[in-house]
Amino acid sequence: MMSNVRGIIIIALAFALAGCSLEAAIDPSSLIGLTPTLPSSKISSFDGLALGRTFKGYEPYGIFHLEKGSDGKLLAMTMPLGDSLGGSDRGILRIDPVLGTLEQKGSVSALQYILSPGSRSMGQDGRFYFAQEGKVYRISSDFSVVEEILSISQNIGTIAVDSSSSVYFNVPYGAPLSAQRLYKWVAGAPVVFAKQADGVSDYLFSGTILKILIDNDNKIYAYDVRNTGSDYVTTMSRFSSSGVFEQSFPIGFAEYGGRTGFARDLNWDADRNNIIAVGIPQSVATSMVAPYKIAIYSKSGVLQSLHTTDVFFDGFMFPVSCVIGNEVFIGSAYGVFAYHLINHTTRWIGSAGTGSGEFAGFLGDGLNGAMGIDSHDNVYVADTANFRIQKFNSQGVYQSSIATGLNYPRGLTITKDDRVVYLDKDSQVSDSNHLVTLNSSLQVASTVTKPASENDDAWYDPKRIAINSLGHRYVVDLRSVSINGSPYILPVRIFDEAGTYVGKITLPDLGGSDVSMATDIAIDAEDSVWISKMHKIEKYDSNHNLVKVIDGFDYIVKFVLDKRGYLYVVDLNMTNLPASSVKIYDETGEFVSKIDSATPGLGNDPLRVPVSVAVDSKYRIYVSDSTNRIRRFTPVTAEKLSN
Repeated sequence: MMSNVRGIIIIALAFALAGCSLEAAIDPSSLIGLTPTLPSSKISSFDGLALGRTFKGYEPYGIFHLEKGSDGKLLAMTMPLGDSLGGSDRGILRIDPVLGTLEQKGSVSALQYILSPGSRSMGQDGRFYFAQEGKVYRISSDFSVVEEILSISQNIGTIAVDSSSSVYFNVPYGAPLSAQRLYKWVAGAPVVFAKQADGVSDYLFSGTILKILIDNDNKIYAYDVRNTGSDYVTTMSRFSSSGVFEQSFPIGFAEYGGRTGFARDLNWDADRNNIIAVGIPQSVATSMVAPYKIAIYSKSGVLQSLHTTDVFFDGFMFPVSCVIGNEVFIGSAYGVFAYHLINHTTRWIGSAGTGSGEFAGFLGDGLNGAMGIDSHDNVYVADTANFRIQKFNSQGVYQSSIATGLNYPRGLTITKDDRVVYLDKDSQVSDSNHLVTLNSSLQVASTVTKPASENDDAWYDPKRIAINSLGHRYVVDLRSVSINGSPYILPVRIFDEAGTYVGKITLPDLGGSDVSMATDIAIDAEDSVWISKMHKIEKYDSNHNLVKVIDGFDYIVKFVLDKRGYLYVVDLNMTNLPASSVKIYDETGEFVSKIDSATPGLGNDPLRVPVSVAVDSKYRIYVSDSTNRIRRFTPVTAEKLSN
């Protein structure tokens, strides 16, 4: 259900930044909206132009748990890899749920990766708890004290805490405790809590317990999921405060285009005395996108209402959620958004936004936040999470949005005659892919539709596009196939402007560290095709013969070529994401410079995890990052760095 590489990127998106210091003079006259003078320096610097919403002091990614605090604030638990939390790389944020602004940061040194959505809980005693391996910790309301309150020899999966600070939990596997039982910590030891209706026999769960809820009457609800091989069986079981079984009922969702859905996170809504579940499809193909859904159930399992949000789940990050007032806050791959249960509206939290000139969902894989620049230096941005493409002029002033008919735009590029071309995808209903060309008035001039298929004359999961001098469209398609038992990937299929299949470039899967999946593509003035794999960039001549390799990258998510033949590469450092950078090479392939968190001019607002890069006619460099913003940097020359 989760794409491994993209899942790693999203899970690892962080809040802090590190980098090496580079020295260069900063032009103090460089202000927003002004065109800077071309420098003679090899070092690029921020020139003052920034697009997007005002930074709120935190990133909307790397958040793997949301909770309503005892003060009504939004508590967000952050992922590792970052050091902005007072020198720690893990911790908790207190966020104003209305303004979306950061109020407090707290570091939690004991906190590591926690994958289960139920392994942390706001106890009914008003304190925050989380499970890490075989331990449960309690955090004070001001984040200053972290204390260990229980420890066992097995990993703990899911926890809940009642008003008397009693901890309920399960273990996902192992022995001596059983994964089929629900336990309560009593007098320093685990005891079996859930009993059959007779109050004597143990209640055995058929699947894995993903969430434990406690209602206003201290009744306990355990949600378990059983994989039958072809489907998931999802059940909520209710027990009295003494552990006696009372009722079981299914928790599910309406059809997702032929695929049923199941609840991936659940909350007890104390204000309404209801269960609120956030749903995703049960079986998500790599090519599928589908909206998050919210279901409200009574405590006896009666479905009260079903809501479909306008934010899409696309298979690589499970949602986390909490309820504050009339809003359900959901942490998604695109950031944190709030869905209003009465008004049926969506708003983004933090630096993300839906207004003109604002962006949402700039991810570490570079699909959202992709940019294209025309001959007049107008900047076009794929604002995928808001289902639109936005246009800005060369001074960074918002011009217009292209939204009509867009579903899931990505793969944005600009033709030589300034036409916008992008890839789009239908929702889960048809799984169709579209190659759309706009005219000079930004109206749809042509659309080529292909089914989601492994056939050559189709696109299974198209991500990137490049266009040669003949107008042929080179489409990067992430789909692995096997012929005669020999695995390889067909990353690039070629179509003419009318959509007729022309051919393909096949990269064999060599195994090991040479991952052959194409991550991006560009075509230069001589129709040479440049293709990035995970760790390297390969150049093919117009006959598709390999002529050059530039390697040594960690994970390439995006690259572009300028008119000089300079190469700009967004390279994610997968062991230290804050150290990711945009690396710059001259026309010979030699390293020239880089843009990272230490680039001059950024001051106390460094570059976070870079997402995409673009270069205009004056060789100014635009970089989008994981704060849902785009910033512009001065050009670089061919003078090499000595180091």
